[in-house]
Amino acid sequence: MKQQLRPDAFPVLPLTHGIARRFTLVCVCVFLAMLIFPALLSAQQLSRVKIYIPHNKISKLRDAGIEFDHGYYDFAENSFTNSFEAADVPKIARLGLRYEVLAKDEAADFLAHNSVADFYKNDNSPVTLSGGRVNSQANCQSYTTFVNTPVGFTSGSRAGFYTWPEMQARMDSMVNNYPGLVTKTQIGTTFLGNPMYVIKISDNAAYDDPTEPEVLFTGLHHAREGMSGMNLIFFMQYLLENYSSNAQVKELVDNRQLYFVPIVNVDGYNYNTTAANWNAGSFLRRKNMRNTGGTPAADGSGGYGVDLNRNYAKYFNYNTTGSSGTITSDAYRGPSAFSEPETQAMRAFVNGRRFNLAVNYHCYGNWWIRPNGPAAVATALPQADLDVYTGMANLFTKYNGFVFGNASQTVYEVNGYSDDWFFSDDLTLRKRVFAFSPEIGSSAESFSGSSGFWAQTANIIPIAKKMLFSNFQIAYTGGGYAELQDTSDVVVKTTTGNFGYTVTRKGLVDTPVTVTMIPLENIQTAGSPVTISSIPVFLGTSSGKIAYTLPSGIAAGSRIRYVWKTDVGGISLTDTIVKFYNPSQVFADDMETTGNFAAKWTTSGTGTWGYTTTQAFQGTRALNQSPGANYAANSDQSVTLKTALDLSSSNAAYLSFMLRYDAENQQDRMQLEVSTTGTSGSFAPICGQNTIKENYNSLGNNPAYTGHADGWMRELIDLSSYTGNNNVAFRFRFLSGPSSSEVTSPVLATGFFVDNLKVVKTNLSLLPVQWLEFNAQRSGDASVISWKAEADNKFLQYQLQRSADGITFQTVAVLSQYAGTSYIDETPFRGINYYRVKAVDVNGVYSFSKTAAVNFPVTATAISYYPNPVRDLVNVVVPQSAAETLSFQVSSLTGQVLYTEKKQMTEGSNRVQINLAGLSNGMYVLKIMDKENLVKSVFKIVKK
Repeated sequence: MKQQLRPDAFPVLPLTHGIARRFTLVCVCVFLAMLIFPALLSAQQLSRVKIYIPHNKISKLRDAGIEFDHGYYDFAENSFTNSFEAADVPKIARLGLRYEVLAKDEAADFLAHNSVADFYKNDNSPVTLSGGRVNSQANCQSYTTFVNTPVGFTSGSRAGFYTWPEMQARMDSMVNNYPGLVTKTQIGTTFLGNPMYVIKISDNAAYDDPTEPEVLFTGLHHAREGMSGMNLIFFMQYLLENYSSNAQVKELVDNRQLYFVPIVNVDGYNYNTTAANWNAGSFLRRKNMRNTGGTPAADGSGGYGVDLNRNYAKYFNYNTTGSSGTITSDAYRGPSAFSEPETQAMRAFVNGRRFNLAVNYHCYGNWWIRPNGPAAVATALPQADLDVYTGMANLFTKYNGFVFGNASQTVYEVNGYSDDWFFSDDLTLRKRVFAFSPEIGSSAESFSGSSGFWAQTANIIPIAKKMLFSNFQIAYTGGGYAELQDTSDVVVKTTTGNFGYTVTRKGLVDTPVTVTMIPLENIQTAGSPVTISSIPVFLGTSSGKIAYTLPSGIAAGSRIRYVWKTDVGGISLTDTIVKFYNPSQVFADDMETTGNFAAKWTTSGTGTWGYTTTQAFQGTRALNQSPGANYAANSDQSVTLKTALDLSSSNAAYLSFMLRYDAENQQDRMQLEVSTTGTSGSFAPICGQNTIKENYNSLGNNPAYTGHADGWMRELIDLSSYTGNNNVAFRFRFLSGPSSSEVTSPVLATGFFVDNLKVVKTNLSLLPVQWLEFNAQRSGDASVISWKAEADNKFLQYQLQRSADGITFQTVAVLSQYAGTSYIDETPFRGINYYRVKAVDVNGVYSFSKTAAVNFPVTATAISYYPNPVRDLVNVVVPQSAAETLSFQVSSLTGQVLYTEKKQMTEGSNRVQINLAGLSNGMYVLKIMDKENLVKSVFKIVKK
């Protein structure tokens, strides 16, 4: 039976349950060891070694006096790769463990295999980030293909990594190029007198906005973990370069205060990256530069200095397993808690802020580590706090597949480290801060040689891209954030009714959530937006519905499309929903009738699918790969529809079902597979809206469902490529890894649940046009909009629409097909302009293109306002080339109009005063519109 650790062990990505194979100790020939070890010992450098050892036996290395940092564990082969002092390698042999020396001298190996010329070697040609229920998600291609490398993320001179002066230059460049969005502040001084800097990114970075949630990112507590700093520079540069062109990025920056300390251990990092030390291979220093006595090894490790991530007060000197009192140890904790000026600076800075969430990056191993550090108290978190940590880690590791757990559950226990202090110490001086310490990069991610503490040069950009989704979600989760799931059936049976939804809170701040239904296709009217005032618990839910009316003459089989839009704390999320009005139903199973399983499905492989009462979306049953039991190890089991489906005589077909799951992320998985030659044909996995397609761990670039879903979600799969085929077969295939007899306290590994499955098709032509391309870009003071589409013979016209907020659109031009497929908007308003095209046919059937944004920043000749923040009176300055009547409107973030007034403008400069004295403190939206109610400018105002 498949086993998992108890819920407080690996609640999200429990890769240790069931990955280790039965381990047989392999004797090592002492004679060979004696031949190898003298050369290793004489150099006193770090050697990178792969040891074949069960994951839960790694602590035995520590017990044998072998010192090491977090490393990479390959669960598929039960191997642990790490960097060890050469003097410790013989101890591995004496333990009788099978091992391989991957690099006798890690520093020399790195220099031999890396150069600045490799920096862009594995960069790819990406597409644009997508939206969805969770911002910046991907569903059927590797997430890294959605990420453009920022222009400002250039290579450093140390095999791609920056020196300390180069790092300062990158920070200064951000401040100089984006002065309104970036500030650089010194927060302390290191032992050697170097400045410690924090970079703040926000829409008005110089202003400390008490209404905006704060999130902290740090890197390089340990000086040899260069990728932890490079990852942050990449993310910062990405935010800044995309602020003006990407609405999601702008919303994030406008509604958060993001703080970055790219280098905590400045002295140690500077030591590693000076030309002399780098060229000599002396760049593996971990600690700071305090002169505690002792001489560092040739590579810079060991010797003097203090491990800054063992110097925090919480659990300081808890034991000698999680830190060391020996000054030459790389884990030397220092003489007392906060003895070091670097940690003192961090303490003062954090205690003076209002952080909700902090992420302290390290290298390497692909771990996502939470408190508590010491093994004796590792599982002592209250369940409510553990649920928050689990929910966040589920989201953050969705695409990179990192293993989640506390320190001892990942590799080894620690004490005196940052996360414990952030979360549970000094709480009389500040609020509690949820904190993680991800270990990014692994020895498996290499393109030449093998990676250690310093990632391969060619891998710097891929690792930074791999972390971008996590960084976005960290920033979102630090404030108000939510996910919406559509809960209504794919088949719409009546022309009036309600569409249902469930909103799940994903942010640390309980913020009102407004849900809006935006009609796109074949919806005549939609009900008013709904505001959820509070969802008190993290991962708590709130369900509701919004009314709809379809056109009275709508034909059976017509497609219906709308957008669910959620607004929470200034962050908008959208999800396009597709349904059909009374289509032809090809197959359906609600899983409620026990006898239907044998009649409709057939199973094969090493396991038994069936209906279960453990979970159900509706009714009492759902389809599951191991009903009523924990799923089996080493499974490859399928459940196949007994009868192939006839999708011929149709223009479109869709497969819809409800889905929830809890499995090892990117290890145990379910694939939906299709055959075009019947039930005995060859099956291949297909993509859905919720599949993940990465090349990490066991996924192998195949789309699959894996990890954890917080509740039921609707899956909809477009089968258009299979229409015209009368022999289409489907199956669900479940695959799991091996088991371990060494894991204690097993609980059910629930796996995958499917409910309310339907396949529908229609003969109707669904669109007046097939959209091929849509673009909008700035050209001087105008917007140039162009599109490509294939129109049918019922096409009537294109309607170009524009919006200031992405919700309320107004038609600015009407064009027939023969008038062309481009338009120049010569009068865009200042700020972001959202454009889309509505295509209408002679019967009134319509569809929309995608939406694109064009930003026109406010200039001296444009409408402006002051002060901001404002106490009572806000002054609006309106330059006019001619007399005009304008409307001034103030509304809440949810769209409620609170003030409106028309004013006559004269030629020249006009000043209008708006009195906000009657409004409570908070954030508001100011719109200025012309006599046609077209928006000329829109601003965000803070009243305090």
